[in-house]
Amino acid sequence: MMNELIFYLLAGLVLGSSLAVLLIPNPMYATLSLVGNLLAVAGIYALLNAHFLAVVQVTVYAGAVMVLVLFVIMLINNRDFEARIPSKIYFFLASALVFLFLYILIPRLSSSGEASNVEGSVRSFGLLLFQDYVINFQIAGILLLAAMVGAIMIGRRSGD
Repeated sequence: MMNELIFYLLAGLVLGSSLAVLLIPNPMYATLSLVGNLLAVAGIYALLNAHFLAVVQVTVYAGAVMVLVLFVIMLINNRDFEARIPSKIYFFLASALVFLFLYILIPRLSSSGEASNVEGSVRSFGLLLFQDYVINFQIAGILLLAAMVGAIMIGRRSGD
């Protein structure tokens, strides 16, 4: 009973902070909301006894990646971000996407029993990642590389 309450609290924090990321016009505060989102996701991982993923979530995403994002935002130092107020259409679009995602995901999670058969060790996680999901892992690496190159190009242009 207590685990369900904590889960629903963390899920509410995830949804609320993700909406804050979309709706807050100040990029610094939006980034801090994203850090809150990542920490709440780490809490959900810890609640599911995936402690390795929780630690990786905090150290890699909430730590290193958010420091880089904040560095890029400070590097750009553009005050035009604060002047723009997002339209309410973004709120409705984000809400519709969340509900659509939940509508598709919840029936699949309740009928799937695969997650309970996975061993929780780092070795099994690594084997699963680098054998079964190697293409997904490579695509994620390429996307992160493209984001880093884009951040460097934005930083170079503003320094000229």
